Amino acid sequence: MKIMNNIDKKYSMFPEGHIREKEENFIELAFEEDLEGMVEIWFQELAQDGRHLKEEAKELRLKEYKELIKNPDHFFLVCKRQNLLIGFVHYFFEKNEYETKFGEDTIGWIKTIAVSHDYKDMEIGVSLLAEAEEKIKENGIKNLYVKTREGAEYFEKRGFERFATILKKKIDSI
Repeated sequence: MKIMNNIDKKYSMFPEGHIREKEENFIELAFEEDLEGMVEIWFQELAQDGRHLKEEAKELRLKEYKELIKNPDHFFLVCKRQNLLIGFVHYFFEKNEYETKFGEDTIGWIKTIAVSHDYKDMEIGVSLLAEAEEKIKENGIKNLYVKTREGAEYFEKRGFERFATILKKKIDSI
């Protein structure tokens, strides 16, 4: 899938090069009016994974997204079907203050990929990830990183390698 520009949204391009009518899925840059739907999908996906958050979490995430969509280093791509938002990816570029840490001065990160439960088996996440990777590569970024709790296998199937391990220990308060 290719990103649509703001003028021509009638058709979308798919990897095999065929042009399909708009009733198929298409990916485009997110607009501010997409943010509430993105937060709703994110919230529902967490609930599906057994992580139930308070309603305030939605408000905080929406506030965060409203700020980040204005940030020139953060990008949101949305996947829509018949103008219904069905998934999104949030990726960003980060200046690497410790160049030796990753061996690069700027690095790319996948922050979030979320797909509506009704569209889980349609490879929407795969298409969003592929499009984000393409955009990151177009910006000269050579490596892409992702932090994940439960999704490591998903990313490994798509060419990511385990790079670091984060360990946590709960310490009882004194």
